[in-house]
This record gives sequence, C-alpha cells and structure tokens, in this order.
Amino acid sequence: MAIGRAGTELSGAKNVHLMFIGIPSTDRLKVMAMSLGINITDDPMTATHIIPSDGKRQLLRRTPKLMVSLCRTSNILYMDWLLMSYKEHKLLDCHRYLVVNDHAVEKQHSFCMKQTLKEGKERRKEGGLLASWQVLFCEGVAGNKAPKEEDLNMIVQAAGGSVIKRSDLLLQEEENINKVLVITSDPAHSYQISDWNIAKIANDGPGFRTTSWLFGSIMLQKLIDI
Repeated sequence: MAIGRAGTELSGAKNVHLMFIGIPSTDRLKVMAMSLGINITDDPMTATHIIPSDGKRQLLRRTPKLMVSLCRTSNILYMDWLLMSYKEHKLLDCHRYLVVNDHAVEKQHSFCMKQTLKEGKERRKEGGLLASWQVLFCEGVAGNKAPKEEDLNMIVQAAGGSVIKRSDLLLQEEENINKVLVITSDPAHSYQISDWNIAKIANDGPGFRTTSWLFGSIMLQKLIDI
C-alpha cells in the first residue's frame, strides 16, 4: 500500500497503471504519480487509467493507443485528475474527471464519449467488442491511411478479437465462416475485393468492411450495422 506525501495510505494505488497519450510524461508529472503510488506505463494493454487531454492545448485525438484504451478501461481522464489527486494527497474518484466534454472531437468522429464509456463497460462484460470475431485485414490496409500492422493487431486484440491471415481461411470450420470480419482500406482497392476466396468469406458474413467502419465501431464500442 503506497504512502502519500502527508503519510496518507493510498488504498489500491499499486494497481493503478497510468498512461499519457499525446502528453509528455515530464519529470514533474512522474513525481506526482510516484508520490501517489501510481505506476507509469506506455502500454495501453495494461493501462488502467488514461490521460489523453489536459482540456486546454492537448486535446483528445483518435490514435491507436486511444482506441485500445477505450476497449480496456472506462478511466479516460483529464489531466486535472492527477493534479487534484496530488493536491489532495489521495486518488480522487475518476467520475468527475472523465473526458466527456470534448465536443469538437466527438463531432469530428461522430461519437459521444459518455455513451462510449458506458457501452465499453458492457462490451467488456461480454469479452470485448470483437469477442468471438476473427478479423482479416486485406493486403495493403496496414500503413495506408491506417495504423501499422502491429497497432491494428493490438486494437483487435484489445477488443477481444483475433487476427487471421488469408492462409488461415482454408482452416476455418464452416460454422465459423460468418464470424470473420474482412477489413479493406477506405476506399477499398479493387485488388482487395477481387480475391475470390476473400470475397466469399466477406459475402457469407457481414460483407466487406472498411478501416473507417472498424475505427468508428471502436469509438462507439458498438458494431455499426451488425
């Protein structure tokens, strides 16, 4: 159990793993976190608390790490949570500091953070947004107006899904064919949708879906039109 600056015991602090997104983790912020017994991490798969905005200059951005975080935790917080916790010598309730008022970003990406956090909590009870789904990224998707392959795979994993390759299609059991999401670029390239085997898998399931559809679903924590 961590001890605060005034000797206050901070119950549960050792289980808090804080990640900054788009905000430099300065020595000052690290000292604040350490004094509260908070662990600093750069791994969104293990982070329990996320600070992607200071509510001023550093605003919310739809990055791979943010999308992973939305699948993993509801603690998406303004910087004030850390600053005020440090001032009060204790970890404050996250609810008051949730990033739920960044209306410009919400309009840009067509989502409501308050609803997303609620939906995300329900999805995690079910194993994640993509639980029981397999995701096949078509050739040329990674890095083409989309995150690199490693980040795409991490997003799917965080959402409870699994990534498969084209070579895996022949190993699919017939009853699982409709649980494959085939993701193309946006817009889709002709070579991505002309492969007969991939087209059959897509058409037997929910059809071809674009990266924009996937990222939109992640931001909503709901599978759009499925």
